Amino acid sequence: MSSKSALGLNRKEGRSLYFYYYAIKNGAFIFIAFSILMLSVIGSPITESLRGTFLDLATHTVKLTVRPFQTVSLLLKNSASYLQLNSKYMELKSKVEELEHWEAIARQFFNENAKLRTALHMGPKEGIQFITAEAYDQIKNKDSHTLLIDAGRAQGVEKDQVVVSNLQIIGRVIDVGERSARVLLINDIKSRVPAVTEVSQNEGILSGSKFNQLILSLSKGDRASEVGEFVFTTGKGGIFPKGYKIGTIESIDGDKIVVHSAIDWDNINYVQVITSPLEDIVRDKEEKGEIS
Repeated sequence: MSSKSALGLNRKEGRSLYFYYYAIKNGAFIFIAFSILMLSVIGSPITESLRGTFLDLATHTVKLTVRPFQTVSLLLKNSASYLQLNSKYMELKSKVEELEHWEAIARQFFNENAKLRTALHMGPKEGIQFITAEAYDQIKNKDSHTLLIDAGRAQGVEKDQVVVSNLQIIGRVIDVGERSARVLLINDIKSRVPAVTEVSQNEGILSGSKFNQLILSLSKGDRASEVGEFVFTTGKGGIFPKGYKIGTIESIDGDKIVVHSAIDWDNINYVQVITSPLEDIVRDKEEKGEIS
């Protein structure tokens, strides 16, 4: 069965039509060429005019015949250029995505390195033993603020050890596992830290609140405290060593003092757990004249 073309012709009919087309076309060119030749033999003005007309007609016919092929050739060249450009674009896009991926990894390592450097340089003072641990989860609600760290008994962590960050006390260990521990933060409503104001020397108990504030309730002292004074631990109670900074006085309302801590409670990444016994810490500070 013979196949039909888009015009409804079979292959044999198509070949015949193709032959007739080129036969007519070639015949036309031969006729034009012969006519021009004959006209060139006859040297009258009329023949000169006819020869020019035939020449214009032949030139126009050649232009019409060649132009579609020129257009197709140009389109093919443009298509090839487009495909090459598209291939190059996809290659460059892939390389850019790969570079962005490695940039993100490098940035992550840079940030972690910066945090570790900060942790190493902001630990407790020389002579006091401590463990640097990563804080990987903070549990908080309106009444509770605790922090989980990745150090436990295997690293020397014990219950009631003091935890600091950036040389400021942030809490104490309340639960200890083999390789993890839970820290009660000083802004927890159940936290109690004996504290004293630096200049006025007024003593009191520092606790957390439902509003994530540190509240110092005065119990001893006659001098008026002032906004901006530093607040330190007193060392009383046998848990928190004396002389560690807690924060600064933010506002005063009678015996209720709001203390501002420089700690960013929502972004605690690394902490130091003080493993030295309390008496060693106090003795070390007394020898250095930091407390009396």
